[in-house]
Amino acid sequence: MANAAALPRNALPILDLSGAHAIKWQGAGSGAAMLVELNREQWRVKQTDCSAQEVTMAKLFQLTGLPVPETALASPLSTQAGTAPGVASRFEETFYDLGKFLTTEHALARVGEKDPQAAQRYSALQLAHQDATAACSQLLAQAKVAQPWELPPELHAAHAKIDQARFNALEQMNRMLPLALRCEQLRHYVASRWLANWDQLNYRMENFGYAMRDGEPVGMSLDFGACGPLGFRNMRTGAMMPKEASKDVAICQRPPSLFPMPPEFKIFADDFDAMDCDPGPLHDTLRWPYGFQSETIVELFRPPADPDSAVCDTLAEMGYRLSLIPEVAIGAVTETYWQPPAQARSNAWPAPSVLAVLLNERRDAMLRRFDTRQLVEWVQADPDRAQRVRSEMCKAMQPLMQASTGYDAERMIEARHKALLRTVEPCAAPALNSKHREIRSLQAFHNAVRQLREGLDAGNSKVISAAAAELMSPDVYQSLLQNLDFGPGYQPHSVAAFTANQDWLLLMRKLVQEQRVDAKAVAALLMTPIEFAAYPASVGFHTVDRPEVGMAFIQLLGALIEAPNGMTREVMRAQLLKAKQPGTANYFSALLQSDAAQGWIDRLKASQLWPSSAEVSEHRSLHAANMFKLRSGMFKLRNAVLGSDTSLGETNFSVVRAKMELQQLVEEVDLAYCPAKQLLLESKLFRQDVLSKVTLVSYDELNSLDHAVTDAVGGAWRDALRKYPALRGVPVPASLLEQQQQEAARGYTEQMQADRHGPASTRIQRAWKRYEAQVLEQPQMTRSERGLAWKQCIEQASDEIGSMVGGREIPIAPQVETASIASQVHTHAARQASEAAAVQAAEQAQSQAQKQAAAQASQQARESAQSHAAEQAKKAVPSLAATAVAVHAQAAAAKAAQKHAADKAAHEAASRAARDAVISNIQFKDEVNTRLALLRAPDVRGVASSSRQTTTQIAQRLTALQDDRLNAPLEARLRALRDAPAAAGASAGRTRSALREKK
Repeated sequence: MANAAALPRNALPILDLSGAHAIKWQGAGSGAAMLVELNREQWRVKQTDCSAQEVTMAKLFQLTGLPVPETALASPLSTQAGTAPGVASRFEETFYDLGKFLTTEHALARVGEKDPQAAQRYSALQLAHQDATAACSQLLAQAKVAQPWELPPELHAAHAKIDQARFNALEQMNRMLPLALRCEQLRHYVASRWLANWDQLNYRMENFGYAMRDGEPVGMSLDFGACGPLGFRNMRTGAMMPKEASKDVAICQRPPSLFPMPPEFKIFADDFDAMDCDPGPLHDTLRWPYGFQSETIVELFRPPADPDSAVCDTLAEMGYRLSLIPEVAIGAVTETYWQPPAQARSNAWPAPSVLAVLLNERRDAMLRRFDTRQLVEWVQADPDRAQRVRSEMCKAMQPLMQASTGYDAERMIEARHKALLRTVEPCAAPALNSKHREIRSLQAFHNAVRQLREGLDAGNSKVISAAAAELMSPDVYQSLLQNLDFGPGYQPHSVAAFTANQDWLLLMRKLVQEQRVDAKAVAALLMTPIEFAAYPASVGFHTVDRPEVGMAFIQLLGALIEAPNGMTREVMRAQLLKAKQPGTANYFSALLQSDAAQGWIDRLKASQLWPSSAEVSEHRSLHAANMFKLRSGMFKLRNAVLGSDTSLGETNFSVVRAKMELQQLVEEVDLAYCPAKQLLLESKLFRQDVLSKVTLVSYDELNSLDHAVTDAVGGAWRDALRKYPALRGVPVPASLLEQQQQEAARGYTEQMQADRHGPASTRIQRAWKRYEAQVLEQPQMTRSERGLAWKQCIEQASDEIGSMVGGREIPIAPQVETASIASQVHTHAARQASEAAAVQAAEQAQSQAQKQAAAQASQQARESAQSHAAEQAKKAVPSLAATAVAVHAQAAAAKAAQKHAADKAAHEAASRAARDAVISNIQFKDEVNTRLALLRAPDVRGVASSSRQTTTQIAQRLTALQDDRLNAPLEARLRALRDAPAAAGASAGRTRSALREKK
């Protein structure tokens, strides 16, 4: 499927109307339009803000092969406001809207062709319609307005009553048209349901009509402004809104001057088809706001009516047409034309790829309401007509596909035609060739189920017996047991493979009950362990999380006991006790080990399948019997403490399926595991494989982004340096740059993954369709051949995605949010400048403190020296020599004391200022926290832990470091150590003085 956002999108094809002659449109339509003549062709052109969307819907309708006027985007006319392109549809001169056609001689002639009396009644209805129309016109003229919704309130009721008579006359005339013409309406109605056309027939029965071709009326639809996601316009702003937002508008915009909406359409407005995945039943007109205006079409086939064979034939034709539309054609149209309005809110409208998927889902939902066999029978009954249908579709589709994809429409339509025929053609069972074990298990199971269905349909007992034997074959039984033993897992394919056990058990139960298979053979199969598991024990382990499987197993056991040649309950209990692998649990022990609810034990006891203690001792070893008793006791104890749970946890679905008869059950299981469902499960694995091999963001993009971020951060940092002089000369912090690069890479990656998810999905889907086509066309290919096809398609998808991501299709120049980066850089710079200022202030404070301390120390030293000198002078002897020595000693002591005091004051001031600066720094706490974390970290193996300290000790150390009082003893000791040399010098001086005195 193509995707507008993924592929290199060309400019939309626009019809150039420059210089064309234009006059005002005088025909039907709710908006202003122009009639333009270009190259001797006439086009009806209307201006709208959703032209591309409306053209897309017209092209999609064209894929059905039904007649649609050629529709294109048109360049704006000089006479129209705005520069947006308009919607141009080729003017069909012989076209009549249905409401108009019913009043013409063409319609009258065809009604009276075989019944003159019908012509008289029809003519009377034409006159009644003419009278009602004239009365409505008279009211408009009386009020001097042009449209019914412009009437004053006092005339609303009168006009609505007359308008109802007018529409009733149209409906009665429409019912009298020949069935062939009404079937033309039915064809276009079915296609309109696919595209959710809320305005398929308006209040004047317009938007569908007949174009005269070779004198015969041919059905034609036009005006697709309410198709697909397109809803109605906002009544206040005039902006086009999606359908989901238009449900109330559809009711409110209905003028009270027109015939009223039936009440049920107002009540069930929430159920309107807002382009959902399923359009709903064809006959349910409540899915459209104005579906009551198409009532004369739907009543042709609405139950309980018995539709005419021509109606059934038409429905089969439309089912055939829908089944032939290739997915790639839908994707080609949405890719080429779909564009949301220019002023639309993001996510208000689906992307082209999403719209294509939605359209495929709607088509498939409609096809599920058709019987495939009836479609094939219709093709085979009239192959010439089927060929005409394919030709019509190919003619309409080829121009759309060739221009955008290069695919051949005829070849793709033929491929889908053959695939449809293969769904009912008898053929050999598909080979077990999937590369995935779980899918091969489902293939084997489905082949046996399909054989069983064919035998039941044909009433062939030999085929039924062969199918039953196939269900018990190793290919089926052992693979199902392996799936059961492994558990459901979380992947859809593994869940399906596990769940197939429930359907196998139900099928075997029905076959045993109808005596189409030997009960003892089934019991022997179940009770015989194989290499890796035993069926009963595996069921027991999964009964809690998958109760439907547990119940199906118990029901099969009951059928084996009740069968005419079945085993007794005593033998069944004994077999269940012994059916196990050595050293593993049996069925009953597995139930107890899996914490099964008490309800399961009660259910087995009610069926007399729970063993007694004597039976456990008889059939199990002493150790095994004691373990079983222990588990039973613990189970009872748990129930006594927590209360017993008697629920079984079955789902309504499993209960309903268990009650089905064999024929219905086989049909349900056949559908549940058909090749289409197998491929659906495999498609999810295909997608996973592709995505595991690719990345949606390339290395070059991230490298380019890093450079862009580096430049942006560098520029912002230079701006910040001019603002903060304290940071001049400081380079860009590495942590800041790395942070910005990581944030940009994360944001860009998320954005690219979101933007490229759709394009990547489109490429994966396109590759998957190639693989799927090969599988369907060659069901007998070997496993290696299928594996090779898988590998090739995976590589193709990976290469296409790699080409897209690598920029070879869409050149990507990563953009960075320079404003956001600049803001964060300036914030970081401001914080760093503040920290630098704090450090500078601390250094200045430290320097000032040192100067003050030095001055104080100098002053104290002088005063101390003077005082000391005076005291020494008083005590000195009159000896000149002694006096000289004393003076010299005093001077030396004063000098030493002065130096010591200055050093001490400077050291104390420097220590205090440095400590204050460190504590004031915002990084200090981070450093402390880091060291605390390291100290608290567990011991490294092989390293002694004796140095580890408790949190309390660490906190005390931190407090001590931050508390000056606790540092005082240390500083006192330091001063004492520093004072020791000076004291020693003074003592030596005194000693020498004493010796001189003695001499």
